[in-house]
Amino acid sequence: RELYLARQLQQRMLPSDLPQSDGLRIGAKYCPVFDIGGDFYDVIRLKDGRWAVLLADLTGHGIQAALSTSLLKFAFSGFAEKSPTPEEIVRGMNGVLQRGLPSDIFVAAVLAVVDPSSGECQIINAGSPHPVWLRRDAAEVRMVIAEGLLLGVADESYFTPGDPQTIQLTGGDRLLLYTDGITEAMAEDGRHFEDVLLLSTLNECRDMPLMQLAEELTNRAREYHRADLEPDDITVVTIEKT
Repeated sequence: RELYLARQLQQRMLPSDLPQSDGLRIGAKYCPVFDIGGDFYDVIRLKDGRWAVLLADLTGHGIQAALSTSLLKFAFSGFAEKSPTPEEIVRGMNGVLQRGLPSDIFVAAVLAVVDPSSGECQIINAGSPHPVWLRRDAAEVRMVIAEGLLLGVADESYFTPGDPQTIQLTGGDRLLLYTDGITEAMAEDGRHFEDVLLLSTLNECRDMPLMQLAEELTNRAREYHRADLEPDDITVVTIEKT
């Protein structure tokens, strides 16, 4: 009964509607290992018309990690709704999480703030896998290299958000955010999916519909992972400039 209630709570914290117009199309695929997990995503429209897209992965999984996502949602919505800069959102979230999370839980997160009209996208990475930018005109798939400290590790006096990376999305461009259940899937020879198949898979599947692309990436990472090792939660968030 408690597991059921925890799952219901977690499902209600995830956004029920994602933007499908106004210059953007956003999709998400959420695949916890168990009924509940430590991955989380959210999308909030800022007062100036931009969209703030958050993807996060709490250490561990199970009830403690799942219920800790409620604090993460509170921290994100509380600062994003003020429409500050991406750096201020991340800094504010870190302060709340550092004070409120259990001492053994930290958060890897990536924040993308997208202007639907211009296509400008600012990305701050707090210990999450590098997002991948699928460029339509250049027929290019490339990682957006952004680095930063995990959330909840250091208090306000020591925490500094990573430098934001700005990219320009044009019509048909896509940006993929994903948790390390994708990148750290491990084969028998010890090599990770990120090092062997990630970019080639995305290049091969780049023209698929958004949700099919997320599903294909998830399935291939699961198939790649050693059967004798427990898989990790996987969440993929896709952003397309229409």
